[in-house]
Amino acid sequence: AGQYLEDRSDEAAIFTSQQASIEALYEREGFEGTRVDVRGIPVAGKQVRVEIDIDPGRRRAIRELKLKLDEPPPENGCPRFGLVELEQRLGLRPGEAITPRTMKKAQRDMQDFLWSRGVADPRVRLSFDPKEERLLAEIAHRRCHRIQLWLPSEEARGSWEPAALADYTSLLTFHESGAFDWEEAEISRANLAANLRGRGYVNARVTMEH
Repeated sequence: AGQYLEDRSDEAAIFTSQQASIEALYEREGFEGTRVDVRGIPVAGKQVRVEIDIDPGRRRAIRELKLKLDEPPPENGCPRFGLVELEQRLGLRPGEAITPRTMKKAQRDMQDFLWSRGVADPRVRLSFDPKEERLLAEIAHRRCHRIQLWLPSEEARGSWEPAALADYTSLLTFHESGAFDWEEAEISRANLAANLRGRGYVNARVTMEH
């Protein structure tokens, strides 16, 4: 490629900047080993013809995506995840370019998704094998946030007892949105308070602990 440069005063700085910008562009698209040569050829007067040679190198792309899931047994009470659902949430597909930036974003998005579903300790590790062009996603967790509902005891004044959560499930928004976060918890808290007041507990207050 070629273009003309009118002012040669900052020629070296301009060439270096152009080279760095082009290399960064190719890197974002998944290329590695890109070589860029920017040089100036004097022409009439102060004009310089700028020539840019680009050897793009090799494009790193995903040929195969493999996902490993290590989750606790069902009796732990944690939500169950399907591999297809997790692959979709990862946001990386075979045939797409793979870069450190896209891997970091996919890892962060997966952790955010698991947190939103109540997972307390999501561990997500991504590794790419350039020889096999295989992306391995390893996902593990052991603990989850669990909802417990306590109400004042009707028999022992001043004490608390666990309530049957099934009686109040319809008031909790988690099962509708699939999210477990502070905003959803606040909506559920307000729903519970309104329900108790409607049942005659005029001084009902609902607080959250986490």
